[in-house]
Amino acid sequence: METMPCAIVVSTPSPPIPVSEPMADPSIGDDDTGQGGLQAARHFRVWRKRMARNPMAMPALWLAAAVIILDQITKQLILHVSGIAGPLCSPQNPRMCGQIDISPFFDLTMVWNTGVSFGLFSEGVSTRILSLVIVAVLIGAIAWATKRAGSKWGARILVGLGALIVLVDLAFILLDGVYSGLLVWMTSRVSLSILSIIAATGLFWWLASQRRFFAAIAIGLIIGGALGNAYDRIVYGGVVDFLDFSGLFFPWVFNVADAAINIGFVCLLYDAFFRQPAQARDAETPSARR
Repeated sequence: METMPCAIVVSTPSPPIPVSEPMADPSIGDDDTGQGGLQAARHFRVWRKRMARNPMAMPALWLAAAVIILDQITKQLILHVSGIAGPLCSPQNPRMCGQIDISPFFDLTMVWNTGVSFGLFSEGVSTRILSLVIVAVLIGAIAWATKRAGSKWGARILVGLGALIVLVDLAFILLDGVYSGLLVWMTSRVSLSILSIIAATGLFWWLASQRRFFAAIAIGLIIGGALGNAYDRIVYGGVVDFLDFSGLFFPWVFNVADAAINIGFVCLLYDAFFRQPAQARDAETPSARR
């Protein structure tokens, strides 16, 4: 009689079923301030990498520095060497400033400007409203073209800058009819200084994503001009203007910083309405051929 071999089955213990830990509630232990700080740090790291990799960033910043240096050198020459800015010449006594006749179409005329570039927003109510409309339309047009080209951050920065200019000038118009000139001057000094610094900071942030030549050059010019005039407002209470081309029927007296700001805006307009659409068409052409 044959005996059948018995198979011994050894059962191995099944692995323990992992117990999933409960997900941490973001509302416990982390507040909104901490989350916002982490997001801001991440945004800053991304921005810093973009600035380091952008070949147009450093040329634009060097251009901004050159504008500031040239602007301040010329203003110091006007204030302390030319003789047209005597001890009584101040933002509170603009009529005590002098003039040097150079040619039939160009003179050096010392003017304390308490408005923005070319004295905008520093004249009468009607002129200031007209200036306000012109500036708002120009900034809105550049922002629209910038957003259409795909740069949402640039459009937001420009729209924010335009909104700040509108609010500041409306406040000046209201203050002129209610409060004394000294209070309006102090408000202009503080608010326009803050506005210039905010505008320069926003453009500095936007520069990291700008690899086009005209856009980067424009940002560098505007940053340099804004900071150059901001220094005057903080230190003197008004901007030193002295370039007078009234012989060419140009009624505004301006300075190097004003010229840089407005050349920068022209470069932004050219880039927004001509360079960006041309690059978009060039990018679409290969895909259309396929």
